Amino acid sequence: MSWALDKVIVSGSTARLPLDLSFDGWDGRVFLEIGFGDGGYLAHLASANPTVAVVGMEVCQWCVTKAARRVLSMGLRNVKILRGDARYLMRMCLARGSLDRVILNFPCPWPKKRHAERRVTSPQFVRLLSGYLRPMGVFCLATDVDWYAESAVEFFSAEPGFQVIERTVNPEREYLTKYERKWKREGRDTFSVQVRYVGGAPSAPEEELKIYPEEDLFMEVGFGRELEGSIRSLRDRKGGTEGHMFVFRDVFAGEDGCFLVSAITVDQGFEQHFYVRIYPKGGGYGVKLDPVGHPYRTPAVRMALKEAMGALKVG
Repeated sequence: MSWALDKVIVSGSTARLPLDLSFDGWDGRVFLEIGFGDGGYLAHLASANPTVAVVGMEVCQWCVTKAARRVLSMGLRNVKILRGDARYLMRMCLARGSLDRVILNFPCPWPKKRHAERRVTSPQFVRLLSGYLRPMGVFCLATDVDWYAESAVEFFSAEPGFQVIERTVNPEREYLTKYERKWKREGRDTFSVQVRYVGGAPSAPEEELKIYPEEDLFMEVGFGRELEGSIRSLRDRKGGTEGHMFVFRDVFAGEDGCFLVSAITVDQGFEQHFYVRIYPKGGGYGVKLDPVGHPYRTPAVRMALKEAMGALKVG
C-alpha cells in the first residue's frame, strides 16, 4: 500500500498551488482538520461526507503516514493530507475564502504566556480564519481544558465577524478520538466550542512565500574518497539569508552509492525537516529532495540544494 501514499499525501516539491481539491461528485465544500494525529477523526469525517473535499494538516511525519494508510485502506478518495504547520500551509496551499469548516480536536492549550500566539485565541489565528473561511463557515474546537474553552468563547464573542453558536460540556460526538475515549473512561469532562464566521472581519494580509519548481541538479564527477569527504563535510553546515535559513545535520551513506543528508530549513517562520538525496546518475551525481518528508521548495530549501550541489565540486 505504501506505493499509493502519494495519492493522498501532497508532495510539496511537485504540487501545483493553490491545490485543486476537486473530484468526481464533489459538491464544492471543503473541510480542514488541523493536527489530525492518527487520522481517525479525519477518516471518519471523509467517510461521513463523501461529497466534501477533506484536507488534513499535521506536522508529524509518522502521523501523516499512518493517516494516509488509514484513508487508503478505507477506499476514501476525497482526502488530501499535507505535512507542516497549518499557519503557513493554509496561506501557501489553499485558496482564500475556500473553507466551509475548520476543525481543531484537543490541541495543546499552550498555557505559558510566551506561547500565547499559538492559541486559537490569538489575533493571528483569528485573522487567518477570517481570510480562509467562507462567510457562514464554522470553526470547531474540542478540548479537555475548561479554561481554554471558556477563553475561546470570550475571545470570539468579542471579535467582529464571528459569532459563537455553541458551547457544550461533554458533547455527544459521532466519533471520539483515541484520547477522548480514554478521558471518557477516566470520567474527565470535554468541551466543544463552535464559532460561525459571518464575514466582515479584517483578514491577514497575503504574505507570499515563493515556491520554486522542481529542478534537475547534476554534476559530472567521479566518486572517490575526496568526494565522499566533501559530502560528509556538509554535516552541521549552516547558511541562508535573512528570513530564509538552512542547516544540515547528519549524513548517511548507502551501499548503492547514495547519500542522505538531513536538513532543517526556516522560511519566515515556516520550519521544514527533510532529507537531501545525493545519488549516482550517469557519469556523475545528482542532487534532489528525498520524497519522504514531502518538503515544499521554498527559498531556504532551494539554497540548501544548491549548497549540497556545491559539495560535489572537488579537486
